[in-house]
Amino acid sequence: GYYTNRTVMFAPHPLSLKTKYDCPKDQQWRCFFLPLSDTCRFEDLTTDDIVEAYSHGFLDNSRITYANQGRGNSAFYTPPIKYRQLPEARRWWAAKILNRTARLRPELARDLQDIRDSLGWEGKRPIIGAHIRHGDSIVLQKPNFPFQTYADAIQKIRQDHPNAKTVWISSDDKAVGQMKEDYLPSERGWEVFVPDRIRVPTCKSKEECPHLTKMEFPFTFKDDVRYGTEALVDMWLLSEVDYQIGTISSHFSVIPGLLRFLKGHTSLPNYLDLPGASKKKYQIGMLRSANLGRGVQADARIPLRWRMLATRFDPLSKNIQDAYEKGFRLPANTGIPVILYDVFDKSWPKWNLPVAETPGTPTPNACGVQSGER
Repeated sequence: GYYTNRTVMFAPHPLSLKTKYDCPKDQQWRCFFLPLSDTCRFEDLTTDDIVEAYSHGFLDNSRITYANQGRGNSAFYTPPIKYRQLPEARRWWAAKILNRTARLRPELARDLQDIRDSLGWEGKRPIIGAHIRHGDSIVLQKPNFPFQTYADAIQKIRQDHPNAKTVWISSDDKAVGQMKEDYLPSERGWEVFVPDRIRVPTCKSKEECPHLTKMEFPFTFKDDVRYGTEALVDMWLLSEVDYQIGTISSHFSVIPGLLRFLKGHTSLPNYLDLPGASKKKYQIGMLRSANLGRGVQADARIPLRWRMLATRFDPLSKNIQDAYEKGFRLPANTGIPVILYDVFDKSWPKWNLPVAETPGTPTPNACGVQSGER
C-alpha cells in the first residue's frame, strides 16, 4: 500500500477460525480485527469499482489493483528511504505494518486484557514465552525440535537472567505437559503456564498421524470459535513476553516476535531453526513467496525457493532478479530478512500509481482520492 500509493483492503474471504463476535459474512478477519482502513473498506466499493478491478486488476496503472504477494513479501521488510537510518529499521518497519494490520477489535482487546490480569501477568515478569510447534510441522515438513531442546533454551535464558522464572507455553502437542513435569518443575522455582487448548497427539511422521491434515486445514474442526480464540490469545500473549523462543519457519512465532519490538521487548527471539533458515533451508514466516509447499522432493527443491522469491518480486527484469537473489540473506544473528535497498529501489517506483489514473475514472465513494489512506 505504501509503495504503490494506494489504500489496502481485504476482499471477502472466509477463514477457518472465528471468534464469538459478529462480523461480516465471508470476512472472518473482522471477527478479530478492525478494517485495515477507517475510511476505505471493500463494502464501500461500487459496482463500477468491482468491474474495474476485474478488468484491470493486474495493471500497475489501474486505480484499483490486486495485491502482489511477491512484492509485498519484500516491501514488508524494506522500510522507506526516510526511515532506513533508524536503529533496526527493517525490524521496526515490519513491526509497524503488523501493528497497523492487526488492530484488535475493542471488545477483543478488553478480553485479552482481562486474561492478562487474571494471570497476574505484569507481576510475574520477566516472562519467557515458548511456541512449541510440533503437530502440523510434520505435515508441513518443517523442523521439529524435541521438548528437551526447548527446555534447554528456556533454562539458558534463566542462567543469563536469574529472575526469569515464569514460562508461558503455546503448543498444539498433547504431550506438552511434559515440559512442566519433566523439565521445568516447580520445586526448582519455575512457574509454568500450559493453558487448556485443542491439541493433537505427538507424532513422528505424517504417516503415523494422518489426521494432522485437520490441523493444517482447520475447516474440519467444528469448534472454530474456540480454536480461533485460543490461537489469538496465545499469539498475543507471546507478543507480551520479555524473552521468546520459537521457530522462524512459523508465522505463529514470527508475528509475536515482531510485535514485541513495538511493545518495548527488544530482545531478539531465539528461533531454534534459524541456523538452517539462514542457510536458506527453510521458508521464513512472513515470506510466503518462498513457500514451496510439501512433497517428498522438498529438500531437492530448496535451491528453487529463493530464486522464486526473486522472480516474483520483479518478474519482468532478469537483472533485478539476479541481483535480488545474490544479495538476499537471512542473518543468523537477527532473523530479519535483508533485501538490498538498491535492488528494491530499482523496482518499486514502477508500482506507484501515476498521476493520470488510467484506465478507469475514480468513482466518488469512501475510497476516493481525498478520503483514502495509506
